[in-house]
Amino acid sequence: MTVSIFNPEHDLALADGTSNYTPPKVVRQLRQELGELSALWRKEGEVTVWGWDKAIVRELKQMGVADEQLPTEKQLEAIRTLSNRSLAVELLASLRQMEGTTGTAKVCYSYDDVLHFHAEHGATIVKSPWSSSGRGVKEFKVGGDSDKSRSFVEGTIARQGTVIAEKKCDKIADLALEYVMDKEGETHYEGLSVFSTVHGAYSGNLLLPEEEKRERVRPYISDDLMHEVSYQIKQFIAPRLKGVYWGPLGVDMMICKSASSGTYLLNPCVEINLRRTMGHVAIALTNKGHRGMMKIMYDKNEYKYKLIIE
Repeated sequence: MTVSIFNPEHDLALADGTSNYTPPKVVRQLRQELGELSALWRKEGEVTVWGWDKAIVRELKQMGVADEQLPTEKQLEAIRTLSNRSLAVELLASLRQMEGTTGTAKVCYSYDDVLHFHAEHGATIVKSPWSSSGRGVKEFKVGGDSDKSRSFVEGTIARQGTVIAEKKCDKIADLALEYVMDKEGETHYEGLSVFSTVHGAYSGNLLLPEEEKRERVRPYISDDLMHEVSYQIKQFIAPRLKGVYWGPLGVDMMICKSASSGTYLLNPCVEINLRRTMGHVAIALTNKGHRGMMKIMYDKNEYKYKLIIE
């Protein structure tokens, strides 16, 4: 059976953790109006989705897809566990051994844990273990807005068990390395993603050949460092995902400016996305000959979402 689905509610479904999750109306609208994106990853005789979770598997079973074409319950539980942002904290700690990198993050189990992290590292971002792009990510405040921060931290811990504290950096650019994991457990590099965000939410991707994207990054981060980071990511990811997950994945990063030296450093792991990403979409569109900037826009005249290439 051939099925290809764009399910942008995936991250929210992971946070919910059940098979009965119903996404908000705006996300259902996004799925419907950008559903044609799924043609980019359609494969004859295969079932392919944006991301695997219990809700999408339930939907596929209702469509008549056989169990043999779907992840098992055990695999779905493992995918959800590995999608917890704590894995990104672990990978970041591993990659920080390399010169030219920056970034500090910690899994926190209480509000006091976050306070101690903030006292040690200064400006802090707090994140839910599971959430979609731009959601579940807040700047931690002390003083006037501390009640809101405390409410977010304690509410997140009550619902999801922990919260992630991350040292805020002077961000210059967002980028990601995109991969595909095969069923044999090998991780294959797909390409660099250079993208933009507004208030933490995705806003667009460059559509350029790999070398031209590298040229954009090279003034800040050397090719040698990018290659070594990519190698170490594959070494880290492969044994953890083998037999559990196969398909597309991406690691989000940031180029940051050092406050002390004024030099540029790479935060080599901000997020790990065990799903397809807009970076994969951008690479697929580039391979089809498109160039420019890919954006997802809401057309206020037509009241609908559109993918636009400028």
